[in-house]
Amino acid sequence: MKTLYLNSGQMDVAADLLKQGEVVGFPTETVYGLGVVYDNPLAFSRLVKAKNRPENKPFTLMCGYLEDIKKVAVVDDRTERIIEKFMPGAITLLLLKKDGLPDWVTLGSPFVGVRISSHPLVLSVIRKVQKPLLVPSANLAGEPPLSLYKEVQDVFDGKIAAIFKEDSSGQKPSTIVKINGNQLECVREGAIPFQEIKKVWEASL
Repeated sequence: MKTLYLNSGQMDVAADLLKQGEVVGFPTETVYGLGVVYDNPLAFSRLVKAKNRPENKPFTLMCGYLEDIKKVAVVDDRTERIIEKFMPGAITLLLLKKDGLPDWVTLGSPFVGVRISSHPLVLSVIRKVQKPLLVPSANLAGEPPLSLYKEVQDVFDGKIAAIFKEDSSGQKPSTIVKINGNQLECVREGAIPFQEIKKVWEASL
């Protein structure tokens, strides 16, 4: 496979490749990501193969709008306040999934990870595709996440359809927070301090 190297003016090219079930690498406001459309089993298989990752750990769904999140996950008023306060941004919420999600998205878990990136390039690409993307960090299984496009090129050249020639703007991954009813749990501390998220949650009681 010959990997295309894209500039920021080629978002339509990336969107078309994603619609065709290809894997595309792009910068985010945290670390570099790999993306595929969430509802294509062939695209999912390509993503798993590229990352050399066993199919036993779900990937995050990166959405374009709040309404996209509501289509795939249960969003109550308190959860919506968290989304409105911190998204787009470096936070991933683990929410109870809605029926109808493909099995490979959650791999049997009742929860689905969702986020809206604040990086203008990836947000624009997702909105052009008009559906959420499955987006793990751009690294091989067991290796640290990458932030520089040259690093991504070294690892994924010839393995995925396209890579944007732009570095990610952050070093820390997103903060992962699980919401289950009235319970708020920090799964991974990341770019946004959990205490800030907890304050908004408690203030909305």
